[in-house]
Amino acid sequence: MAIYAQYDRSGKIYALISVRAPKDKQVGMMMVPKPGHFMAEIEGLTLKTDPPSIEEVRAIAARHKIATVIPRTKLTR
Repeated sequence: MAIYAQYDRSGKIYALISVRAPKDKQVGMMMVPKPGHFMAEIEGLTLKTDPPSIEEVRAIAARHKIATVIPRTKLTR
């Protein structure tokens, strides 16, 4: 299962989305955040329940923030 976060420049989490897909298959998904918001997969998140309960997701969003808000990239030819 993959967990994605919708967040802003300050790292505040507005939504968490869990996606379950077979590991051996490629699955496409498109999420469109509000202007000024970003989407990223959260790595290393351990959940108590599978699928996560609403209370658990709310607690994570309320007590945590995204540390790497906007990764720097380099353009090459």
